[in-house]
Amino acid sequence: RFVASLSTSTGSSLPSSPVPASDYLRDSNSHNRFARLEDRGFVEIEGPEAVKFLQGLTTNQLSRIERGGDGIFAAFLTAQGRVLFDVFIYPKNRGETFPHPAFIIDHDARLTSDLLQHLKRYKLRAKLSITDATRNYEAHQIWGPDVAHMWGNYLPPLAPVSGVKHPAAVLPAGAQLPRERFCDVGCRDPRHTDLGLRVVLEKGTKGFLPATFQELSGESYKLRRILLGIPEGSDDFVPGTSLPLESNLDLLSGVDFRKGCYLGQELTIRTYHTGVTRKRIVPVQFTGSDDPVPTALTLDVTSQVALPAPHTDVTLDASAPIPSPPPTTPPQRVRRPPANIGRIASSSYNVGLALMRLDHLQVGDASAAKLVAGDAAVRVYPFAPDWWPQAVGGRE
Repeated sequence: RFVASLSTSTGSSLPSSPVPASDYLRDSNSHNRFARLEDRGFVEIEGPEAVKFLQGLTTNQLSRIERGGDGIFAAFLTAQGRVLFDVFIYPKNRGETFPHPAFIIDHDARLTSDLLQHLKRYKLRAKLSITDATRNYEAHQIWGPDVAHMWGNYLPPLAPVSGVKHPAAVLPAGAQLPRERFCDVGCRDPRHTDLGLRVVLEKGTKGFLPATFQELSGESYKLRRILLGIPEGSDDFVPGTSLPLESNLDLLSGVDFRKGCYLGQELTIRTYHTGVTRKRIVPVQFTGSDDPVPTALTLDVTSQVALPAPHTDVTLDASAPIPSPPPTTPPQRVRRPPANIGRIASSSYNVGLALMRLDHLQVGDASAAKLVAGDAAVRVYPFAPDWWPQAVGGRE
């Protein structure tokens, strides 16, 4: 196991001048770093019917983790198919009776009471317990060039059994062979490879990483996921309002379309099979009204632009002229685009995330329709992440 102490620095190597987001992420990925995520809550579910219970409430496939292993990314939906909570669900890969049906749900800490209420509403007579375990655990995001060598498929070593030469001999049929690593609960972040590892440790755990890893603040992780276009938490997934595909769950390995019936499945599957998703969460850049139009997503930590609050509407600038469409034969009537173009989510410095109509993604065209968030002094420029499939962003 790793025994070196953690670096306690919470600083960050932020650029002193504007830099393309791609360059910042490339530099960030070249260093071993981690961040403790203080805004996450944890709920434990344990009992013989835990898998069946969660299988009927979440968008991803619980059968993948019922015998242990890595966690999965998923969401709880309303009966109408709207996102309530985006979560990581991890099996507890530990204990003398492992593998057993016990799971940790990693979620936005602001929604812990709502999540507990939602789970207990559907528990009925199911044989399981539901516990708020936020005081017991903390989540960490770990990234960098050495992360790839620190994680593999495994089950933790079992306690010695009398008369058994190897602990693998007591594992049930179908279980994976043990392989020791530094953490029992976590996963390779399935949303994007550059996000590295997501792990859950008992609160106050120290010395679990080599000394080459530098500790950064949770805001540094937030900035990375914003630049990558990765939503997380209730600022990005508006509870009871956001739709799974508009929130990119299909692109983030958060929904299994081969899965059987679960709460909210009908609308999700119907939207998927129609192949039409007109809005998605994308990275955006904020500028002043007199600033030049950006041609690529650019990070500027010295920006003085006032950031709009989460859930602020993105609208057309009423003072700007409507862009002229290309000539058509026969000529068609020019229609003003819809007034509500999108909705702001989380933000940091001069960048953020927003749910946007895909026909308004920025391509560096100064003649494009001018978008504003709340105050006309703040312009909004949305960009499609470069890791998206071409067809999603209409970039064929």
